[in-house]
Amino acid sequence: MAAKPEDYHGRKPTPRELREIFRLETERTISNDWVIRHEGRYLQLQPAGQGRYGPTQSKALVCEWEDGAMEVYYRGERIAFTELKEPIRKISEPLPPAARAIVVRKAKKDHPWRQGYQNMRPRVPHHAATSSAPGDGSADRWNAHLRFALTTGLRFSAHSNDNINRKKGTFLRSFDNPFVS
Repeated sequence: MAAKPEDYHGRKPTPRELREIFRLETERTISNDWVIRHEGRYLQLQPAGQGRYGPTQSKALVCEWEDGAMEVYYRGERIAFTELKEPIRKISEPLPPAARAIVVRKAKKDHPWRQGYQNMRPRVPHHAATSSAPGDGSADRWNAHLRFALTTGLRFSAHSNDNINRKKGTFLRSFDNPFVS
């Protein structure tokens, strides 16, 4: 069978379509002050009707052609821009003063830390240092509190409730113990 003479070529693209096809596209991040950086140049975008708020990590599409023409698109629409001669320098706040150097000081030779335990004064017990005369009842009161705590089962601990064994389970006895009906 012979091939049919059909033309499968499409129509020739218009100059406008060719210009849109043969261009370099580069996506750039827009800073909060509507400036993008492209090939070492700073382009200040001029949004029309976008409000006063800056874009939050938005992207802009920079399109370049062979003849050097350049356009910027933001959210699919062309946006005006001006090229900045040099980047806008933000005035940085002065740094806080440097922290003072930490000085390590050693104790003197006659400091109590450097003395041996043989030369130290004996420690005076706390109850002897207080002015409690024998028979004033302070020791008797302490003993009474201690005896009460021991007989009632109170514990002397910062975490006295941590070690209490509590029975855990449901309110239904039949589920807690399968042998009880």
